[in-house]
Amino acid sequence: MTEISLADFKAYLDAHLEHLDAGRDEIVVNRDSADAVVLVSCREWESMKETIFLLSDPANRVHLRASIADADRGDFEERELVRS
Repeated sequence: MTEISLADFKAYLDAHLEHLDAGRDEIVVNRDSADAVVLVSCREWESMKETIFLLSDPANRVHLRASIADADRGDFEERELVRS
């Protein structure tokens, strides 16, 4: 996570946006008279929303955790992706 001042964010806006687009890092913009804000790329934001959605259902959360545990033990079967 990168922390910067509001003045730095304004001065180097294009560079900071490129930084966000290039990776999965967040930028925290500290502001003197208000709470800090966190910036993430749209791709990262969509990923976070999907994760929250998938984990919000208790039954799905249990199933996902069991599947991850199976994969960690090597108990899985690889299959070719079918494209439509």
